[in-house]
Amino acid sequence: MKETIKDDDQMIDEVTNKTIQETLINSDVYSEWFKLKPKQRHILNLIYLYQFTNDEISEYLDESKQVISYNHKKGLERLRKAYIGE
Repeated sequence: MKETIKDDDQMIDEVTNKTIQETLINSDVYSEWFKLKPKQRHILNLIYLYQFTNDEISEYLDESKQVISYNHKKGLERLRKAYIGE
């Protein structure tokens, strides 16, 4: 399994030394990030900062692959809608 994971508020991208929140330039998307369910934020952090696969997240969080996929998709949908102004 991947290296030990920091909690959501401290997840750092080792390459850029920035959190996901700091990389969200669009203010609407930034605001929407904090409206996501904690599980959705956690899953997005694991996927995009730590390059976890859905299988690895499923094992790590002890959730089904379907739950991981659903939360990933719904989190991205909300951020996408905020980005395009829906």
